[in-house]
Amino acid sequence: MSNDKTLITMYGEDNIYTEQYRITKLTDKEMKWVNASSGDGNRDRKLVRH
Repeated sequence: MSNDKTLITMYGEDNIYTEQYRITKLTDKEMKWVNASSGDGNRDRKLVRH
């Protein structure tokens, strides 16, 4: 996660970049990500704590 908590970058086991998302919502219970690499085929994501 970037220092300003606006971008999350994921890496595979071989330390190669695989995905990147902009964080559009971050609370204690919810985190929404928008795909920052539109051409990679990955979808937006949402995590919710129950």
